Amino acid sequence: MASNLKTPQVVQLPKSAGYFKCGKYNATFEKEGYDKKEVKLESDINAWYLGGNIIFGGLIGWLFVDPASGAMWHFDPEQISVLLNPKGQADPVGFNTADFKSPQAVEKLCAAIDADKYEIQFREPPNTIARLNEILEITDLYEKLCNRDKLPKIGGEVSLPPSLNELKNQTANYRGDYIKFVGLDFDQQSKIRKLNRGLLEIVYPNEIPKK
Repeated sequence: MASNLKTPQVVQLPKSAGYFKCGKYNATFEKEGYDKKEVKLESDINAWYLGGNIIFGGLIGWLFVDPASGAMWHFDPEQISVLLNPKGQADPVGFNTADFKSPQAVEKLCAAIDADKYEIQFREPPNTIARLNEILEITDLYEKLCNRDKLPKIGGEVSLPPSLNELKNQTANYRGDYIKFVGLDFDQQSKIRKLNRGLLEIVYPNEIPKK
């Protein structure tokens, strides 16, 4: 399905690609003077498909009706927002190749992050700037770092610089592994990226260029 549309736009996408197959799409956002960005969309299992069939549908709903009709799937989020970076300008928060000066290197930072095993499901290729910038969009990176005991503590409590602590508090309501970055509004996305960049600079001070 290929279409050229102008944002904001409402698009009806089939949730199912066939029997027991979720719908998968690539959306490319482009604007003159800005770098284009691709977002992968994939429908998820509808909670009603699981819970509703336990109560009402039983095996018929599970195996036949909902998989055939596509009702077992839904899109979450239903609305997406995408930030584009001005073409030719360095991303003020994100990672840029030119930022890395020897002995720092993209590969070294990626290797250090991989070694800590945060159980992140990446889309972008390993050892790339795109992979690093994908990390900035992880809505529960703070929690993942806490679980690995990577952040500094005082008296058993995580201790962050005031600016980062403020961002942590401001983003508390929209951080979590169930929350997708593209479903946040632009202000929320900006704050998540700033928080994540600052956290990574604390955890990997030798591998990461400072902003």
